[in-house]
Amino acid sequence: MKRWRNLFASQSSLKGYPLVIVDDEADAASLNTNSDKPAKDASTINKLLNDIKNSCCQSLFIQLTATPQSLLLQHEESDWQPEFIHFFEAGENTSAATLSFLIHQAI
Repeated sequence: MKRWRNLFASQSSLKGYPLVIVDDEADAASLNTNSDKPAKDASTINKLLNDIKNSCCQSLFIQLTATPQSLLLQHEESDWQPEFIHFFEAGENTSAATLSFLIHQAI
């Protein structure tokens, strides 16, 4: 992730383009895991993602998860709350693991 951050920061040719980031385990590492510790800085992965997002003119962050509780129960001040949510109905013979894979493949 540090390499990506450094690449986006150092390549002026990338600065004018929008960026799309897809997090297929959005309930895990990308959120600020230090949010309940006000004296601490943002967690490492969250800080790196913020740096990458801020290095581009526009960014779209797509979060996919089968367990959305951590996304929905964030502090109101969090910049990582989803702007909208789309729920995918599971098919008759689809397990949650298969559904997550299919969603990831569709995007």
